[in-house]
Amino acid sequence: MKYLLYTDCHWSQYSSIIRSRGDKYSTRLENLIKSVNWAEDLAVRENCDAVVCLGDFFDKPELTAEEISALKEIKWNILKHYFLIGNHESNVAALNYSSTDTFYNKNGFEIISKPTFVPSLNILFLPYILEENRKKLQEYVVMGNDKPRIIFSHNDVKGIQYGVFKSKEGFDKEDIDNSCDLFLNGHLHNGVQFSEKGINLGNLTGQNFSEDASKYQHCAFILDTETLHLKSFVNPHAFNFYKFQIDTEEDLKRASLKLLLSKNNIVNFKCEESLVEKLKLIVSTDKDIISHRITIFKNDLKVEEGKEQVLHTVDHLEQFSNFVLDTLGASEVLKEELVIICKGN
Repeated sequence: MKYLLYTDCHWSQYSSIIRSRGDKYSTRLENLIKSVNWAEDLAVRENCDAVVCLGDFFDKPELTAEEISALKEIKWNILKHYFLIGNHESNVAALNYSSTDTFYNKNGFEIISKPTFVPSLNILFLPYILEENRKKLQEYVVMGNDKPRIIFSHNDVKGIQYGVFKSKEGFDKEDIDNSCDLFLNGHLHNGVQFSEKGINLGNLTGQNFSEDASKYQHCAFILDTETLHLKSFVNPHAFNFYKFQIDTEEDLKRASLKLLLSKNNIVNFKCEESLVEKLKLIVSTDKDIISHRITIFKNDLKVEEGKEQVLHTVDHLEQFSNFVLDTLGASEVLKEELVIICKGN
């Protein structure tokens, strides 16, 4: 059988610095509509038997009116669909209430809210499991008596790098490799093969600055369950998040060239004050920059008598970070986003 796989759409009206309006919906929702419709069409073109979303199709347990209305723009194909419930879609540990329930009673859609083994497919589905409720992976595997050929998951894995952070909890890599022939995971947005059997699929389109487009692409995948061959297809509509440090003219040239080779760019610039006007000119003429932020810093060279030159830096980033925390509140999510924006890699 062939499965079309995608994960972590995070269906939401706004995200990160993407706060603008599109023609009909928010810019973020219009990008998601294009991305999901592209993946649904891909499944039909590639003669797939089913579609699997590996969790966090939605960004929150509650949906806004605009988020609900925008769903009618999705042209779902007629294939069987499986949706794992992710950590963003429910605010209860049992996952028995979630925004994914929006799809209940939709023909051919199956919502996976608890570990589920399907013998006819030899597949184990693992929706999100809180750390305090997590068992060893083998305890879920024995549900099927035989070792499942494939595990579809939306869970933490110990030691995985995402952005500037490394996961400290989750399933053990060695246990994963001993428990199945292929472990495909959502949840951790940066796509990477993290063990012999384990692969993070990333997310379908960019959401925030923890996803460095210089390193990671946003894809859908076709899985052949007989051969376990996994083929990636880059989403042409995906938002690509970049961070650039502009200290010199050469930095400016490198950033400009990189952006020319990419589409749908969301960019955070940290720019030396003397180069800001040149940067603004580049931004104003680059039609592929959807949204951007410029944080300005100044390098002052001051010389005291009898001493060598000393570099003094005005830390506008710290001032910006303190202002945001004071204004919006010091939530953990906001703190992580500010670390990514202000500290970079």
